Amino acid sequence: MPFGHADAAIELRSGHPLILEAEPGAGKSTTLIQLTASLFAESDDCVAVIFFLPEFGQMRRDFIDDIANRAAFHGITADTLSTIAQAGRLILLCDGWNELSAEHRDWVRACLARFQRENHGCGIMVATRALSPPPIQGPVRLLMRPPSRAQQLAILFETVGGAAEELLNRARRTPGLRDLLRTPLYVAVLGEIGSGGTLPETKEQAIRRFIDRREQRSEQRIILRAQLQDRHLEYLRAAAYRLTISGAGVISQSDLRNEVSQVSAQLRQAGQITGLPEQQATIDALVAHHVLVERPAESGRPFYSFQHQQFQEWFASSHVEERMVAASASPSRENAQVLAEILNNLDWTEPILFAVERLSRSTAEGAQSVGQAICRAITIDPMLGAAMIRRASPNTWDQIAEPVVRFAKDWHKTAESHRAFRF
Repeated sequence: MPFGHADAAIELRSGHPLILEAEPGAGKSTTLIQLTASLFAESDDCVAVIFFLPEFGQMRRDFIDDIANRAAFHGITADTLSTIAQAGRLILLCDGWNELSAEHRDWVRACLARFQRENHGCGIMVATRALSPPPIQGPVRLLMRPPSRAQQLAILFETVGGAAEELLNRARRTPGLRDLLRTPLYVAVLGEIGSGGTLPETKEQAIRRFIDRREQRSEQRIILRAQLQDRHLEYLRAAAYRLTISGAGVISQSDLRNEVSQVSAQLRQAGQITGLPEQQATIDALVAHHVLVERPAESGRPFYSFQHQQFQEWFASSHVEERMVAASASPSRENAQVLAEILNNLDWTEPILFAVERLSRSTAEGAQSVGQAICRAITIDPMLGAAMIRRASPNTWDQIAEPVVRFAKDWHKTAESHRAFRF
C-alpha cells in the first residue's frame, strides 16, 4: 500500500524503526532530506538529524556526541541532546548503510542497537540498497516507488526547462531508456546530457556521456590538462578501486594521498608524466573540477567520496573490464581466480554490471569476454549471472544461449527449482 512522507513522519514520531530500501540512484538521500522538511513542517517538537553513515563510521563517535560536535548544534551539550533523546524527541535519519565496510557496518549496527536500547521512543530510519545486511531488527521495510511522469518532468525541467516534455517523450521511445527512467539519478543525468544527438540506451552509456560532457567544458578541460596532464581518469579509477575493495563509501585524506602517489609513480614510470604532482593539489583539482567530493571533518582531516556511489562504481568497473579481458585472453588459473573473487563479492555487483554493458557492446572480442564471465558467474551466483545477461548485448546472448539454457534446465530438476524458475 502507498506510504508517503506524512506516514513515515507519523511512524518516526511514534518511535518506530524504518528501513528505506531502493535500487541504486533511486533518490534515497533526497528522500531523507525531504522527510526532514516534512517532520519540521508538521511540528517543531522533535529534532531530526541526518547521518551519512560511511563518514560516521570513520569518526567512531556515538550519535549523541556526533551531533554535539556539529557546527549547527553549537552551544547544545551532549547532556541536553541525551535529555531530548530520552524524551523520544530525537529522530535519526541514516543514509548510506550499503556504503559501509564490513568492519564499520558491525560498529554502526552496535551503535544503532545501543541508541534504540537507551532511547526507546526515538524513531530511526536507515536508507540502504536492497539485499544489504539488515541494519536493525524488527523494522517496517519501505520500498521506494519509481518516479511518476510528473516527477520525471520536474527533474528534467530543472536542467532543460521547456524542452523537458519533448526530451521525456523521446527518451520513452528509445529502446533501453524506459528502464533508466525508473531511476531519478538517470533522469537527472539525461537532463544534464540534453536532447542533442543520440540518447544513451544503458546506465553505463548515460554516466559515460555525463562524465564526457563535464570534461568537455572548456574551463574544466584546461585545468585538468594543466594540473593533471589529462591523467585524471587514472586517479579517479584508483580511488574508486580502493573504495570498492574496502567496501566503504568514503576514503581518508591520508589513504587517498597514498593512492595519488602510487598512480603518479606509475604514470611517470610509463612516461606519461614528467614530474610527480603534489598529492593534495591533485586531490583538490579532482574535487573542484570533477566528481570527487570533500567531506570536512571536525578533526581537520577531511574524507573523500564520489558525488554518487554510482559514479564510484562506474569508475571501478574499468578494473572489472580489465579482469574479464585478461581471463578471456589469457585463461590462466590466476586470472580465473581473480575474476572469480570479484564475481563472488557483493560490493562489486554494480561495477560488474557497468563493465558488462560497456565491454559487451565494444567489439566482438569484448562480447566474447563478457560471455565467458557470465558462464563463470552462473556457477558462483546464478542470480548475478542472470543480471549480467539482462545488461549484456544481444551478441553476447547469441554466444552463450545454449550453455545457459542447459544450466537452467538442469538446475530446475534439483531441489532449488524455485530459484531456477526465477533465474
